Amino acid sequence: MATTRRNAITIRRASQNDAGAISALLDQLGYQVSPRESGERIGAVVDQPDHCVLIAELGQSVAGLIHAYIRSTLRVGQSVEIDCLICDEKHRGIGVAGALLADVEDWSRRRQISAITLSTNVRRAETHEYYRNRGFTEVKRSVVFQRSLDWLD
Repeated sequence: MATTRRNAITIRRASQNDAGAISALLDQLGYQVSPRESGERIGAVVDQPDHCVLIAELGQSVAGLIHAYIRSTLRVGQSVEIDCLICDEKHRGIGVAGALLADVEDWSRRRQISAITLSTNVRRAETHEYYRNRGFTEVKRSVVFQRSLDWLD
């Protein structure tokens, strides 16, 4: 993916060099991920053709992050799932998230995928409103379960 500019915002592919900035962004949403872990996770997905990991920059500052991937299921078929969209709290309200979403929409279109899905915490009402204003429709509410596998300890 080429670097794109939307107003003063530059959108580019993420790299392992962004690990520290990505860790800081994740921390703003309450996800504790070390720069080392971020680097490993970026390295695992950034070159996969079914993943899109983008950074938004304002000048030399990382202002946002989006990670989307193509999901194939028996129930739905193919769609693009946004795993995370984070705008640095210092840069909210100036179009960073919208620029990242627009690039993921373009990425999806080029792959002929006609649906983008995402989930957000039920407590983030302002985030829900943002997505509604961007054309997303709430399709259901769910409870997420997770089970840790002891064999990894």
